[in-house]
Amino acid sequence: MLAVVKPLDYEGTAFHTLLIKVENEDPLISNIGYGPSSTATVYVTVLDINEGPIFFPDPLTVILMENIPVGSFVASLNATDPDILQMQSIRYSVLHDPAGWLSVNPVKGTVNTSAPLDRESPYVRDSKYTAVFIATDNGMPSATGTGTLVIHLLDYNDNAPYVVPSVARVCEDAHDMNVAIVGGRDRDLTPNAAPFKIELGKQPGLDKTWKITRVNSTHSQIMLLHSLKKANYQLPLLITDSGEPPLSNSTEVKVQVCVCKKNKMHCSSASSLRGGLLTLLATFLLPLLSCSASLVAIHLE
Repeated sequence: MLAVVKPLDYEGTAFHTLLIKVENEDPLISNIGYGPSSTATVYVTVLDINEGPIFFPDPLTVILMENIPVGSFVASLNATDPDILQMQSIRYSVLHDPAGWLSVNPVKGTVNTSAPLDRESPYVRDSKYTAVFIATDNGMPSATGTGTLVIHLLDYNDNAPYVVPSVARVCEDAHDMNVAIVGGRDRDLTPNAAPFKIELGKQPGLDKTWKITRVNSTHSQIMLLHSLKKANYQLPLLITDSGEPPLSNSTEVKVQVCVCKKNKMHCSSASSLRGGLLTLLATFLLPLLSCSASLVAIHLE
C-alpha cells in the first residue's frame, strides 16, 4: 500500500518519481537464479485543484484613533492565490463586521470606515475591534479564503463623566452632617477620565445648605451645613473630567432626609424639592406653617 504522508502541491512539484524496493524477509534457498530483492519505478502525477486565496499577514493589526472621519483609510488587505499557474483574479468582500463600520474595495482590497468608530462600543474588547474579510478567486469552481483585521482603537474624550450613587439618605436629626461620598465614572480611559472635579451646580443658594469636599481623585464628600426637615431633595452637581478638552455633565443626586427611630429610617415618598432656594424656603417655612396651624387650632377651640 502506497500512501501520502505529506500534502502534495501541484504548484511546487507536479511529477514525482519513486523507486520502490521489495526484499524477502527470509533467506532464499541456494542456487536460485535471482537475488533476494527487486525494484520498481512508480511515476506519480499530481492533479491541480483550485485552492483558496491566502491572506498575509493574518491577522492584520492596525492602530487608529476612534474619532477619525467616516470614509478614512484603515488598511490594505493582501491575499494571494496559490494557483499561480492559473493567473486567477481575486475579489474582496466583508464576511463579518459586527458593528457595520467598514467597507472594502472588491478589487483593490482597501478598507475604509463607513461609520464612526467607537472604542466604548459593546463590539470592542480591550480596545480592539475585529472584522473578518473573504477573498474569492475566479476559478471553476471558485475558492475562497478568509483573513482577520484587528483595529486597536486609541481613546478620544467623547464621553462625559457621571456621578454614582444617584440616591443618598441621611437622618434629619443626625449630628454627623456628612451625607454621602459620591464618585465619578467615565467610559473613557486615562487621561480622559479621572481625576474628576465634582462641585455644586450653578443654581443660586446651594452653598447656603450644601458643601462638597474632595476626598481623592475620583470621589467627593457631600455635606449639609444645617439640618433639613424630612423630605426628598434634588441636589444639582457638576462633574468634569480631565480630558483635552474636558467634558462636564450636570447631574442630580437625590438626598432623602429621613426620620430615624430605633435603627430604622422613615423616608418620604413625596416628590423631591430642588436643592437651592427651595431647600432654604422649605427649611424655614415648614416650621412657620406648623406653628400657624397650631395657632388656628387653638383659636378654633
